[in-house]
Amino acid sequence: MIRDHLFIDHQHNSCDAGQKIYCGYSGPSMRPTLHERDFLEITPYREKSPGRGDVILFMASGLDRYVIHRVVRITSNGVRTRGDNCAEIDLLSVQDKDIVGRITAAFSHQGKRKIYGGLPGRLIAGYCRLRRLFLPRLVFFIRPAAHALRKYVLSRPSFLIRRLRLISFHDKEQSCHRLMLGTRIVAVFDNSNHRWNIQTLYRPFINESLLPKP
Repeated sequence: MIRDHLFIDHQHNSCDAGQKIYCGYSGPSMRPTLHERDFLEITPYREKSPGRGDVILFMASGLDRYVIHRVVRITSNGVRTRGDNCAEIDLLSVQDKDIVGRITAAFSHQGKRKIYGGLPGRLIAGYCRLRRLFLPRLVFFIRPAAHALRKYVLSRPSFLIRRLRLISFHDKEQSCHRLMLGTRIVAVFDNSNHRWNIQTLYRPFINESLLPKP
């Protein structure tokens, strides 16, 4: 999902050839490629056409909102897309007139990172599908060992306090809170439910009741 809809409309309608567009990102559908509150760089296609593996910004037909997903198929009826964190291909095809451009970079507190399209993008999409399929199974098999480990080590508050860092972002609309382990996001705070959403990989190892409240 995209923040700053009107800002994108203004940039898209007024930009010159070769000029890039910028917007903020929110939502889970492109994890782990994109993260909440990433600031994105969009390059218009101009004479070129979208290719398989590209991450594109487009106006979703019938929804009246912008979406960022990856191109998985090109047909005579348009472009088919899917989020890297989604199991199914999007229901509707995307027409060329609805495509704003390709996501070429993302900015976060960790700096700028390149967003790959084409063949590298297809390989990344394949990795994301495998990750989504096998992580829950991995969690199932390691859960008994994780419970034992949590009982003897991770349940100690001093261990959590020493390892996890609480990072907060604030704007006029809402606040965003994350728990970090080094450079990795361990949990994102759900403001509506007032609880932490722990990433699948870390869920067996962390006792949620011991996590700090923002």
